[in-house]
Amino acid sequence: MRQCKPANIEAFSRVEYFSEVDTINTRLLSGEDFRHAIAYLCAYSNSSDKLEFVAGLLMAAYQNTLQPKSNIMEILELARKHNPSYIRVFGSINPISKAVKEILNNIPDFDYDLDEGCLKWRYLNGLYIGQLSYDCNDTKFRKFEVLILKEKPACFDGLEGLLL
Repeated sequence: MRQCKPANIEAFSRVEYFSEVDTINTRLLSGEDFRHAIAYLCAYSNSSDKLEFVAGLLMAAYQNTLQPKSNIMEILELARKHNPSYIRVFGSINPISKAVKEILNNIPDFDYDLDEGCLKWRYLNGLYIGQLSYDCNDTKFRKFEVLILKEKPACFDGLEGLLL
């Protein structure tokens, strides 16, 4: 495979051999390079069960590609179609509207950020944490923003139902 790698991706890619293991989790635990690669693709930060799910999702997408020479973006897009909240967003990320930011920024003890295209939130210094099940490029995110603008929550109790 190393000899077949196109020259135009040589500077930022490599070929790795992974020996056969019984489970994906075993591969994640024993292969630091593999774990790092899956973590890079995952929308969640270093959660072992999420990494295992993403690795399985990518393997299933790879096996289900119809073209014998599918590229990685086709495989990622197929995996995202099956479960959009687990694979991080690549490319441009739609920003949160200024009006929604203003509402969220004024909720006491509530903090949020867009990480890998997903809205992740914390309440009471991390006592409660969560992540929307869809990314900011999804039409559901625009509906979420419309609800925020309509409801105009001023406290976490008013926002909590919209985050679920």
